[in-house]
Amino acid sequence: MFHEDDCSIDFLVIGGQKCGTTSLHDWLAKEELVSLPTYKETHFFSHDDRFSLGFEWYKSQFQENDNDSHIKGEVDPEYLFFAQSAERIAQLKTAPKIIVLLRNPLERALSHYKMSVRRGIEKRPFIQALNSDVESISIDSFHESHFSYFKRGLYGKQLSRFIAKCPKSEIAYVMFEDLFGENTQESEYLRICQFIGIQSTLRLDALNLQSNAAVSPRFYWLNSLIWDKRRFSTLRDLSKIILSRRIRRVLYQLVYSSNIKARNKDQGSGLLAEPPDKVMQLLKEDACLLNKLTGLDFTHWFSAYD
Repeated sequence: MFHEDDCSIDFLVIGGQKCGTTSLHDWLAKEELVSLPTYKETHFFSHDDRFSLGFEWYKSQFQENDNDSHIKGEVDPEYLFFAQSAERIAQLKTAPKIIVLLRNPLERALSHYKMSVRRGIEKRPFIQALNSDVESISIDSFHESHFSYFKRGLYGKQLSRFIAKCPKSEIAYVMFEDLFGENTQESEYLRICQFIGIQSTLRLDALNLQSNAAVSPRFYWLNSLIWDKRRFSTLRDLSKIILSRRIRRVLYQLVYSSNIKARNKDQGSGLLAEPPDKVMQLLKEDACLLNKLTGLDFTHWFSAYD
């Protein structure tokens, strides 16, 4: 449990992954009255090794400011997926505002898959990788973090944990297609700002810059060196001895950013094709649960496949 003198967190964007969290983080980081961690995604509430560092460590991740009008928050899509996050967030002295970004789970899975390919850790065809995630029962943390293409789209199952622990009035749902829609982007972003308690100071053209644009690596092996923890273990262990976690993160991001090039728009087209029957069945069942939990309708996600 946290202590009485723990600092409060005003809001948490808990996910989902590949649903626009990076762009939302970058926009909020430009707001004058918002304080975010120095680096996106501390994984404090989701990962045991980070949570064990204690709340003092978590507080140290935020940028310092002397303005009482600042609100403190974090954007971390791991919180929605990992089961322990809801219980840990519920321990906070004051319940934070919870924002959930939702995207068609099939489109989300494909975007997730393409990210793993860019990182040099995925070489299987998409449908094979998708089916493998459906069938897997017990997997290690590396697979859970990087290859959960299907499971991360089970929003109903994941949200039920937060709805059981957090006040429903403190949870807002944002659709990916609205947040990045040509005619809805500004109003949807302003709705998020109003929900967390600020008045946005950004211009509309700042929102048109979407983060994580489609790119591909120049050298796949170099990205694999950064992301694939199953390989190059000796080099990784040595870097942990020589470099701090923060320096390693900056170095990895510098290498990753230098190793990208604009992706051909046609690259990767046709990967989704016809989803496997079992995938569709399970996603539709979860969407029904999501409907009941939120009072919203998500059946339109699958209308193109009926």
